[in-house]
Amino acid sequence: MGEGDYGTVSAIANERPDIGVTVSSTPTGRRSTFYELCCFPERGYTSWHIPSQRSPLWTEDMEARARAELTQQEYEHEVLAEFGTEELGVFNKEDIDKAARQLWYTYELLNKMQERSIEGQQPPLSFVFSRENPAPQSLLRTVGVEISAPLQSNL
Repeated sequence: MGEGDYGTVSAIANERPDIGVTVSSTPTGRRSTFYELCCFPERGYTSWHIPSQRSPLWTEDMEARARAELTQQEYEHEVLAEFGTEELGVFNKEDIDKAARQLWYTYELLNKMQERSIEGQQPPLSFVFSRENPAPQSLLRTVGVEISAPLQSNL
C-alpha cells in the first residue's frame, strides 16, 4: 500500500466499532505513517518488535549470510527490525528527532486558540524578536530544515 492509502483504510475502519486495523511491515529509516503508528502510542496502536533472531528457524549460517550480504542499514531494518536512521536527507534524522524533543518553543506569540489548547500546561519558551528586542548574535545559523511528521510535545 502507498503512504496515502492509510487514510482510506482508517476511514473505512471508523464506520463501525467492530472493524479493526492491523498494520505490518519491515521498518525502514523513513518517518512515515508506519513509523508514527509504531512509535507514538497515542495513535492507539500496539507495537510488536520481532527481530529475525527470535524465529526458531534462525540459524548461525543465516546470521552470517545476512551480515555478509546486507549493508549495516539493511541489516538493522531487515534482521533487527529497527527503524534505524532515515536513509534520505541532508541531516541525520536521529539528530533532528532528538533536537525536536529538546525544547518546546515558539518564535511567534501564541494566538488565542493556541493559548486555549495548552491551558493548564507549561507554555512554550518564547523567542519573539523584533527591532526593539533583537535576537542574540550567534555564529550558528539554520537554513530550511524540513520535518515530514508532526512534532509531538512531551508535555
